[in-house]
Amino acid sequence: MDDSLPRIIYADELFQNYVAMIKQIQKNIEQEPLPSDLVQAINKKKERDPRQILDFLTHLGMILSLLKKTSGKPDTSLVDYVDDWKNILTRPFPKILLPSPENSIKLCHLVSLHELLEELNADSIIDSLDDTFRVKLSSLTQRKVMDLLSKNPRLAELTLKAVKRFVHRCLSPLNVDISQKLINYLCEDSFWPAGMVSDCVLKHGDLVQDLQSIFPEDVTVQNVHPFFQLVDLKVEENKKKDQRMTMMVQSFPSQVKAQGTQSNRRRAAKVFSKT
Repeated sequence: MDDSLPRIIYADELFQNYVAMIKQIQKNIEQEPLPSDLVQAINKKKERDPRQILDFLTHLGMILSLLKKTSGKPDTSLVDYVDDWKNILTRPFPKILLPSPENSIKLCHLVSLHELLEELNADSIIDSLDDTFRVKLSSLTQRKVMDLLSKNPRLAELTLKAVKRFVHRCLSPLNVDISQKLINYLCEDSFWPAGMVSDCVLKHGDLVQDLQSIFPEDVTVQNVHPFFQLVDLKVEENKKKDQRMTMMVQSFPSQVKAQGTQSNRRRAAKVFSKT
């Protein structure tokens, strides 16, 4: 990390403990991304009842704390693990929170699952933030951020994920100094997908980006709400653009077929007109 960045002091040890726990689990149990069908199923659960997400997070946090101490096999289902340790867990795990089939989530998915739940819960937290966190960004900063994120849709998505995780972990409850620059926190690699950030530089395939260019110097924790909205807007714009492109690609064969049919009809008409 850049030596010019100040050392961050968190309000308590909650954040550091969480980071240590996740890294220990990743070391002990090989982790995999949560399958897309499970991601969709959990998103639908949130749409039906957003309160389930926070409940799920609470129970999953207890399970992760236990998993750090016990370890386990990556392909063991979460349901089986909970059943094996039900006498240790202080509260029974409500299986109704799980997507169907309930044994589809494995121990190798738990870090990815927790991160998804954090991001979903952040959507609720961000809406409830008071004016302390809604200080407007300057027009120049807005243009800089939007111009940068416009260059690479993946950069916008990754940035939004990182900001959501920051909101969940550090703003509920408040665990940071609100006067600090946002970059001072978002340089922490645990806010980003595993292995993508080192020394405040994001690397993902061909994408290499200095994080300090994403979070300008004048953006502080007090600007987190408008910054979140700005990045979220860019992500939504990119999604709509992709949808339009997909529709164009899908409609292209039928357009070609229609044009071919019209051309054949014109040729046939010419033949008949000569007879």
